[in-house]
Amino acid sequence: MDQHPNTNIIFGHANAYNSPNNIKTLLEKHSNLYIDFFAGFTAYNPDSFNKLRDFIPLMEQYPDRFMLSTDSGYGLTTEQAANALYETIDLFSAETALKVAYQNYERLIEQQPPTDTQIQKIKELTSKLGKTEKYRLNKRLANELIFKLESEQK
Repeated sequence: MDQHPNTNIIFGHANAYNSPNNIKTLLEKHSNLYIDFFAGFTAYNPDSFNKLRDFIPLMEQYPDRFMLSTDSGYGLTTEQAANALYETIDLFSAETALKVAYQNYERLIEQQPPTDTQIQKIKELTSKLGKTEKYRLNKRLANELIFKLESEQK
């Protein structure tokens, strides 16, 4: 994380076998770190030494850095995994609930710049179509533009 400070790093299932204090130490040190919170592990796995409530103060302190996730293949039923998501959301303030449930995912996706491959493809397609427009795109918008330009060629 120190070597790539401009790269967003997502620590998958960070709460599995980890304490809130360990995660807090990492968040304090690395502004490019995001936490994927596997609620089902903490809520239902007998190996968890924490409860959901143990993580809530930390998640409220860093609401822009957490995302909920699930994994029903790790000693949990699908129902337990889903229930844990809702049980966690119910513990948050309204603002944090929205951020952790989906807004943080969306923000990270929208921040991704287009790839070199996408840029090259857009240049090729706009050249063939005789377009000279300038575009301000992220990765998702570049992909949508490529589909649009390809359909215009047909």
